[in-house]
Amino acid sequence: MPNVTFDKRDENKNLDGPKISINELFSLVRHSKFSFIKEALDYLPNKKFDKTLVQVIYFKILIIILVFSIKFVLLLFRRIMFSSMVRYMLKVIIN
Repeated sequence: MPNVTFDKRDENKNLDGPKISINELFSLVRHSKFSFIKEALDYLPNKKFDKTLVQVIYFKILIIILVFSIKFVLLLFRRIMFSSMVRYMLKVIIN
């Protein structure tokens, strides 16, 4: 049985969280110790996750993906144009 303790300083303040290692938490999940998992995660607030907390990170990733996509399309366009130009030149030379 893992040792799960909590820092409860004041009911109105946020709790510091459980004093349990991540490996112990993995072990609890692996062995289906649901009551201990509930006790270990009980300090978390019971409310919906605020998506605005991570909006900036997603925006940066989106910009990076967009820039690389544009670079790839431009590279592809150049290769297509170059290959069609070479075909045209070969056609002119052969005829």
